[in-house]
Amino acid sequence: FRRVLFRSCHLAAPPDLKAGDTVTVGDLVGIQGSTGWATGKHLHFALSRGGQPIDPSYAFSQTSLSDW
Repeated sequence: FRRVLFRSCHLAAPPDLKAGDTVTVGDLVGIQGSTGWATGKHLHFALSRGGQPIDPSYAFSQTSLSDW
């Protein structure tokens, strides 16, 4: 099992998480915001594992990431 990296951008405030924290379904990871050139509030995030991007639609269709 390799860790999945979650990156978020344009948040209203820095998340109350630090490197190595474990999150589970339902945990608050940030509050949507509108920073930089964004034209409205939204959640901008990226997932990766081992330096390779993961399609979020695949990740959301899984009931567990424990077998990744």
